[in-house]
Amino acid sequence: AITVMTMTMIGHVFLLLCVLFVGSYGKRIGIVGGGIGGGATAYYLNLPNMAHRVEIFEKNNYIGGRLMHTVIDGIECEVGGDAWSSVNTYMMEIMKDLGIPISNNSYDGNGKTGFYEGNGIWYNPKRDLVDEAKLLVQIGLFRARLADNYAVRQKSGPFKTVDEFTHDGGLDTYTQTSTSDFMSEHAISGLFTWADILPLTSIIYDQGLSINAFAGIVSVLPSVTDAYTVQGGNSQIVEAMIAFTGAGQYLNSTVTEIARQQDGYYLTVNGDPQGPYDDVVIATPIEFLNASFVNISMAPITPREFVEWHVTLVSASSLNPSYFGMPAGSTVPDLVVSTGNSTAPFAVINPMLKAPSGNTIYKIFSNSDISSLISSIFVGVRA
Repeated sequence: AITVMTMTMIGHVFLLLCVLFVGSYGKRIGIVGGGIGGGATAYYLNLPNMAHRVEIFEKNNYIGGRLMHTVIDGIECEVGGDAWSSVNTYMMEIMKDLGIPISNNSYDGNGKTGFYEGNGIWYNPKRDLVDEAKLLVQIGLFRARLADNYAVRQKSGPFKTVDEFTHDGGLDTYTQTSTSDFMSEHAISGLFTWADILPLTSIIYDQGLSINAFAGIVSVLPSVTDAYTVQGGNSQIVEAMIAFTGAGQYLNSTVTEIARQQDGYYLTVNGDPQGPYDDVVIATPIEFLNASFVNISMAPITPREFVEWHVTLVSASSLNPSYFGMPAGSTVPDLVVSTGNSTAPFAVINPMLKAPSGNTIYKIFSNSDISSLISSIFVGVRA
């Protein structure tokens, strides 16, 4: 069978739940995509008895997809996903079972947070303890529903569709409404939602409050629970899962055709046929696959909208107060979040790590390339 992994915006931290049923054992399976989806598919397919022969084809020259890291100023930094919440039981189990070393991602720079509107204007929201308490109650209920969902998975195995997944435990309560409507329905003020939740959905998903409430609450989880990262880079998660299964991995391998023949499925990889396979899993956004299908009928797939998200890593001694309209010598908050009405060229500036040089490694999220602004935004930039 051809299986397309449905990686919709229900919360990226839960994508390790495999939607594939293969049935019998001892099959040869081709996986298109060597990111977290492909690695998780290989891992969970072979976890019970290691009976399947799995081959993964990745168009890039590395395994991990968006989970990738680089070295800046002598220290490894995540370019993609930074961390996951301890609420993600599957991730915590994988780390334990595969012996992957993790660390608590708790660095917060100078400990100050600022909401920036652009043009030297800062927004200073007052803490609303009532709204905070209401949000924590809803997060508690969400975690309880999620625990129920996990319990069903342990008993019944993988889900077949995203709708089945969200139904178990009542998670469709969150997927069928927007974040703004959900917060309003539970008497959490619009101002609090705008000031405290919108920045988080913007950082993680580059989405506003119209995003579904599942993703909205997932955006908040790392700030109210323990958050973890892998020592040496989160791409090791995918590498370890694939290594555990003994799956063959082929880098720089572009799939241009998936064809069904009498003896199985064949993949055309870099112009050469590979196969036959009993099953093929497309573990990459099908909108970007650019592959033709031959003798294969699939249900229509509605293309999803994607956003362009730029990540810039900078080693600097501090943020530049003059850029932010502050007097010389002022201390700029290390964590700068743009508000919903901000004219700033970035969504967030986040302190990630302390470099051996003494500088702070900042991670900037933006919708366009802002490399020309780095020398204005920061002080003491190191190449």
